[in-house]
Amino acid sequence: MTTRTKVILLLGVAAIFVGGGLGFAQEPPASARNGGPMGLMALMARDGKVTHAALEAALASRFAQLSGGARAITPAEFALAHRSGMAGHAPEMFARLDWNGDGKISLQEFTAVEHSRFAMMDRAGTGTIPCHVADKAPSQDAHRAGWMHHGHGMVARHFCAENDLNKDGKVTRAEFDSAIAKRFAALSGGGHGITEEALAAEMARRTSKMSAAIFKRLDANGDGKLTLAEFSAPEEAMFAHLDANGDGVITRDELRARFHGLHGAWRGAQGGGQAPD
Repeated sequence: MTTRTKVILLLGVAAIFVGGGLGFAQEPPASARNGGPMGLMALMARDGKVTHAALEAALASRFAQLSGGARAITPAEFALAHRSGMAGHAPEMFARLDWNGDGKISLQEFTAVEHSRFAMMDRAGTGTIPCHVADKAPSQDAHRAGWMHHGHGMVARHFCAENDLNKDGKVTRAEFDSAIAKRFAALSGGGHGITEEALAAEMARRTSKMSAAIFKRLDANGDGKLTLAEFSAPEEAMFAHLDANGDGVITRDELRARFHGLHGAWRGAQGGGQAPD
Protein backbone atom coordinates (compact mmCIF):
# COMPACT_ATOMS: atom_id res chain seq x y z
CA MET A 1 0.00 0.00 0.00
CA THR A 2 1.45 3.39 -0.99
CA THR A 3 1.85 6.23 1.47
CA ARG A 4 -0.72 8.29 -0.46
CA THR A 5 -3.25 5.46 -0.31
CA LYS A 6 -2.73 5.08 3.44
CA VAL A 7 -3.17 8.83 3.89
CA ILE A 8 -6.45 8.75 1.96
CA LEU A 9 -7.69 5.88 4.10
CA LEU A 10 -6.70 7.70 7.28
CA LEU A 11 -8.43 10.89 6.19
CA GLY A 12 -11.56 8.79 5.70
CA VAL A 13 -11.47 7.43 9.25
CA ALA A 14 -14.77 9.10 10.03
CA ALA A 15 -16.52 6.59 7.80
CA ILE A 16 -19.22 5.44 10.13
CA PHE A 17 -19.99 2.73 7.55
CA VAL A 18 -17.23 0.66 9.15
CA GLY A 19 -19.69 0.03 11.96
CA GLY A 20 -22.58 -0.52 9.61
CA GLY A 21 -21.73 -3.86 8.08
CA LEU A 22 -22.40 -4.93 4.50
CA GLY A 23 -18.90 -3.99 3.45
CA PHE A 24 -19.65 -0.26 3.65
CA ALA A 25 -16.12 0.27 4.93
CA GLN A 26 -14.96 -0.20 1.35
CA GLU A 27 -16.81 2.94 0.22
CA PRO A 28 -15.54 6.49 0.84
CA PRO A 29 -17.75 8.24 3.41
CA ALA A 30 -20.42 10.52 2.03
CA SER A 31 -19.09 13.31 4.24
CA ALA A 32 -15.75 13.05 2.48
CA ARG A 33 -17.29 13.12 -0.99
CA ASN A 34 -19.27 16.25 -0.04
CA GLY A 35 -16.27 18.55 0.08
CA GLY A 36 -14.29 16.88 2.85
CA PRO A 37 -10.93 15.14 3.16
CA MET A 38 -11.15 13.29 -0.13
CA GLY A 39 -11.81 16.64 -1.82
CA LEU A 40 -8.66 18.01 -0.20
CA MET A 41 -6.67 15.09 -1.55
CA ALA A 42 -8.11 15.66 -5.03
CA LEU A 43 -6.94 19.27 -4.89
CA MET A 44 -3.47 18.17 -3.86
CA ALA A 45 -3.28 15.57 -6.62
CA ARG A 46 -3.11 18.29 -9.24
CA ASP A 47 0.32 19.72 -8.38
CA GLY A 48 1.43 18.06 -5.16
CA LYS A 49 0.22 20.83 -2.88
CA VAL A 50 -2.98 22.57 -1.84
CA THR A 51 -3.40 26.16 -0.69
CA HIS A 52 -5.83 27.37 1.94
CA ALA A 53 -7.43 29.61 -0.68
CA ALA A 54 -8.06 26.61 -2.95
CA LEU A 55 -9.64 24.69 -0.08
CA GLU A 56 -11.88 27.64 0.81
CA ALA A 57 -13.00 27.98 -2.81
CA ALA A 58 -13.79 24.27 -3.08
CA LEU A 59 -15.78 24.29 0.15
CA ALA A 60 -17.69 27.44 -0.83
CA SER A 61 -18.57 25.88 -4.19
CA ARG A 62 -19.79 22.68 -2.57
CA PHE A 63 -21.76 24.65 0.04
CA ALA A 64 -23.51 26.67 -2.67
CA GLN A 65 -24.35 23.48 -4.54
CA LEU A 66 -25.90 21.83 -1.47
CA SER A 67 -27.74 24.93 -0.26
CA GLY A 68 -29.04 25.95 -3.68
CA GLY A 69 -27.37 29.31 -3.27
CA ALA A 70 -28.96 30.02 0.11
CA ARG A 71 -27.06 31.16 3.23
CA ALA A 72 -27.51 27.86 5.04
CA ILE A 73 -27.92 24.11 4.42
CA THR A 74 -31.00 22.44 5.87
CA PRO A 75 -31.07 18.88 7.27
CA ALA A 76 -33.13 17.79 4.25
CA GLU A 77 -30.59 19.22 1.79
CA PHE A 78 -27.72 17.63 3.67
CA ALA A 79 -29.48 14.26 3.77
CA LEU A 80 -30.36 14.46 0.07
CA ALA A 81 -26.71 14.96 -0.83
CA HIS A 82 -25.73 11.86 1.11
CA ARG A 83 -28.55 9.76 -0.34
CA SER A 84 -27.71 10.88 -3.86
CA GLY A 85 -24.06 10.05 -3.31
CA MET A 86 -24.81 6.51 -2.13
CA ALA A 87 -27.74 5.65 -4.41
CA GLY A 88 -25.57 4.94 -7.42
CA HIS A 89 -23.32 2.65 -5.40
CA ALA A 90 -25.97 0.05 -4.53
CA PRO A 91 -25.64 -2.00 -7.77
CA GLU A 92 -21.86 -1.86 -7.56
CA MET A 93 -21.92 -2.90 -3.91
CA PHE A 94 -24.33 -5.75 -4.62
CA ALA A 95 -22.18 -7.04 -7.50
CA ARG A 96 -19.13 -7.02 -5.23
CA LEU A 97 -20.88 -8.93 -2.45
CA ASP A 98 -22.68 -11.39 -4.73
CA TRP A 99 -19.49 -13.39 -5.24
CA ASN A 100 -20.98 -16.21 -7.33
CA GLY A 101 -23.24 -13.91 -9.34
CA ASP A 102 -26.46 -15.80 -8.64
CA GLY A 103 -28.50 -12.65 -7.98
CA LYS A 104 -28.55 -12.84 -4.19
CA ILE A 105 -26.16 -12.53 -1.28
CA SER A 106 -25.96 -15.84 0.56
CA LEU A 107 -25.24 -16.25 4.25
CA GLN A 108 -21.75 -17.45 3.35
CA GLU A 109 -21.05 -14.39 1.19
CA PHE A 110 -22.50 -12.05 3.81
CA THR A 111 -20.49 -13.69 6.60
CA ALA A 112 -17.22 -13.43 4.68
CA VAL A 113 -17.59 -9.66 4.41
CA GLU A 114 -18.60 -9.31 8.04
CA HIS A 115 -15.64 -11.39 9.22
CA SER A 116 -13.32 -9.13 7.25
CA ARG A 117 -14.85 -6.18 9.08
CA PHE A 118 -14.22 -7.83 12.44
CA ALA A 119 -10.61 -8.56 11.48
CA MET A 120 -10.12 -4.91 10.56
CA MET A 121 -11.42 -3.79 13.95
CA ASP A 122 -9.50 -6.50 15.83
CA ARG A 123 -6.05 -5.09 15.12
CA ALA A 124 -4.45 -6.89 18.06
CA GLY A 125 -5.75 -10.26 16.83
CA THR A 126 -7.18 -11.25 20.22
CA GLY A 127 -10.59 -12.32 18.93
CA THR A 128 -12.23 -9.71 21.14
CA ILE A 129 -12.93 -6.06 20.37
CA PRO A 130 -13.10 -3.86 23.49
CA CYS A 131 -15.78 -1.20 23.35
CA HIS A 132 -14.05 1.14 25.76
CA VAL A 133 -11.54 2.07 23.04
CA ALA A 134 -13.99 4.78 21.98
CA ASP A 135 -13.75 6.37 25.43
CA LYS A 136 -9.96 6.36 25.74
CA ALA A 137 -8.35 9.76 26.02
CA PRO A 138 -6.49 10.48 22.79
CA SER A 139 -2.76 10.98 22.77
CA GLN A 140 -1.42 14.51 22.35
CA ASP A 141 -1.14 14.18 18.58
CA ALA A 142 -4.60 12.65 18.25
CA HIS A 143 -6.00 15.41 20.48
CA ARG A 144 -4.66 18.03 18.09
CA ALA A 145 -6.42 16.18 15.31
CA GLY A 146 -9.73 15.73 17.05
CA TRP A 147 -11.53 14.96 13.78
CA MET A 148 -9.53 11.72 13.56
CA HIS A 149 -10.17 10.60 17.13
CA HIS A 150 -13.85 11.51 16.92
CA GLY A 151 -14.20 9.52 13.71
CA HIS A 152 -12.66 6.43 15.28
CA GLY A 153 -14.88 6.87 18.35
CA MET A 154 -18.00 7.00 16.16
CA VAL A 155 -16.93 3.80 14.43
CA ALA A 156 -16.25 1.95 17.69
CA ARG A 157 -19.48 3.10 19.34
CA HIS A 158 -21.59 2.17 16.33
CA PHE A 159 -19.88 -1.20 15.98
CA CYS A 160 -20.46 -2.04 19.64
CA ALA A 161 -24.05 -0.80 19.63
CA GLU A 162 -24.87 -3.37 16.95
CA ASN A 163 -22.72 -6.27 18.08
CA ASP A 164 -22.24 -6.15 21.86
CA LEU A 165 -25.36 -8.25 22.37
CA ASN A 166 -24.89 -8.90 26.10
CA LYS A 167 -23.72 -5.32 26.78
CA ASP A 168 -20.59 -6.40 28.65
CA GLY A 169 -18.34 -3.83 26.99
CA LYS A 170 -16.73 -6.11 24.42
CA VAL A 171 -17.55 -8.04 21.24
CA THR A 172 -16.26 -11.59 20.88
CA ARG A 173 -16.12 -13.59 17.66
CA ALA A 174 -18.95 -15.86 18.83
CA GLU A 175 -21.06 -12.86 19.77
CA PHE A 176 -20.32 -11.25 16.42
CA ASP A 177 -21.40 -14.43 14.60
CA SER A 178 -24.72 -14.30 16.46
CA ALA A 179 -25.17 -10.67 15.43
CA ILE A 180 -24.33 -11.57 11.82
CA ALA A 181 -27.00 -14.29 11.76
CA LYS A 182 -29.60 -11.85 13.10
CA ARG A 183 -28.74 -9.19 10.54
CA PHE A 184 -28.83 -11.68 7.69
CA ALA A 185 -32.22 -13.00 8.78
CA ALA A 186 -33.61 -9.47 8.94
CA LEU A 187 -32.21 -8.37 5.57
CA SER A 188 -33.16 -11.58 3.76
CA GLY A 189 -36.63 -11.67 5.25
CA GLY A 190 -35.87 -15.04 6.75
CA GLY A 191 -35.07 -16.39 3.31
CA HIS A 192 -31.94 -17.77 1.72
CA GLY A 193 -30.42 -14.60 0.32
CA ILE A 194 -30.37 -10.80 0.33
CA THR A 195 -31.71 -9.18 -2.82
CA GLU A 196 -30.31 -6.06 -4.46
CA GLU A 197 -33.48 -4.19 -3.48
CA ALA A 198 -33.07 -5.15 0.17
CA LEU A 199 -29.43 -4.09 0.13
CA ALA A 200 -30.29 -0.73 -1.46
CA ALA A 201 -32.99 -0.12 1.16
CA GLU A 202 -30.57 -0.91 3.99
CA MET A 203 -27.91 1.34 2.51
CA ALA A 204 -30.47 4.18 2.29
CA ARG A 205 -31.51 3.64 5.91
CA ARG A 206 -27.95 3.69 7.19
CA THR A 207 -27.05 6.68 5.04
CA SER A 208 -29.95 8.68 6.48
CA LYS A 209 -28.90 7.75 10.01
CA MET A 210 -25.29 8.67 9.35
CA SER A 211 -26.27 11.94 7.67
CA ALA A 212 -28.34 13.01 10.68
CA ALA A 213 -25.45 12.23 13.05
CA ILE A 214 -22.95 14.22 10.98
CA PHE A 215 -25.35 17.16 10.61
CA LYS A 216 -25.86 17.30 14.38
CA ARG A 217 -22.10 17.23 14.89
CA LEU A 218 -21.53 20.10 12.45
CA ASP A 219 -24.44 22.25 13.71
CA ALA A 220 -22.38 23.96 16.41
CA ASN A 221 -25.08 26.34 17.65
CA GLY A 222 -27.90 23.80 17.37
CA ASP A 223 -30.16 26.02 15.25
CA GLY A 224 -31.02 23.27 12.78
CA LYS A 225 -29.07 24.64 9.84
CA LEU A 226 -25.46 24.76 8.66
CA THR A 227 -23.66 27.96 7.80
CA LEU A 228 -20.62 27.94 5.55
CA ALA A 229 -18.39 28.25 8.64
CA GLU A 230 -20.02 25.25 10.32
CA PHE A 231 -19.94 23.20 7.12
CA SER A 232 -16.25 24.02 6.62
CA ALA A 233 -15.10 23.60 10.25
CA PRO A 234 -13.73 20.02 10.05
CA GLU A 235 -11.73 20.70 6.89
CA GLU A 236 -10.46 24.03 8.26
CA ALA A 237 -9.29 22.30 11.45
CA MET A 238 -7.65 19.56 9.43
CA PHE A 239 -5.88 22.04 7.19
CA ALA A 240 -4.55 23.97 10.19
CA HIS A 241 -3.19 20.77 11.68
CA LEU A 242 -1.56 19.55 8.47
CA ASP A 243 -0.03 22.93 7.60
CA ALA A 244 3.04 22.37 9.81
CA ASN A 245 4.79 25.67 9.05
CA GLY A 246 1.62 27.78 8.93
CA ASP A 247 2.30 29.20 5.47
CA GLY A 248 -1.17 28.47 4.12
CA VAL A 249 0.05 25.65 1.87
CA ILE A 250 0.04 21.89 2.51
CA THR A 251 2.75 19.97 0.68
CA ARG A 252 3.16 16.24 0.23
CA ASP A 253 6.07 16.27 2.67
CA GLU A 254 3.96 17.92 5.37
CA LEU A 255 1.15 15.48 4.78
CA ARG A 256 3.53 12.51 4.92
CA ALA A 257 5.07 13.71 8.21
CA ARG A 258 1.69 14.32 9.82
CA PHE A 259 0.38 10.98 8.62
CA HIS A 260 3.03 8.98 10.46
CA GLY A 261 2.25 10.76 13.74
CA LEU A 262 -1.52 10.47 13.40
CA HIS A 263 -1.51 6.86 12.29
CA GLY A 264 0.72 5.92 15.22
CA ALA A 265 -1.62 7.73 17.63
CA TRP A 266 -4.66 6.01 16.12
CA ARG A 267 -3.02 2.61 16.40
CA GLY A 268 -1.95 3.40 19.97
CA ALA A 269 -5.54 4.24 20.95
CA GLN A 270 -6.50 0.74 19.83
CA GLY A 271 -3.63 -0.98 21.64
CA GLY A 272 -1.80 -1.67 18.38
CA GLY A 273 1.84 -1.31 17.48
CA GLN A 274 3.68 1.13 15.31
CA ALA A 275 2.37 2.17 11.95
CA PRO A 276 3.51 -0.10 9.16
CA ASP A 277 5.54 1.26 6.25
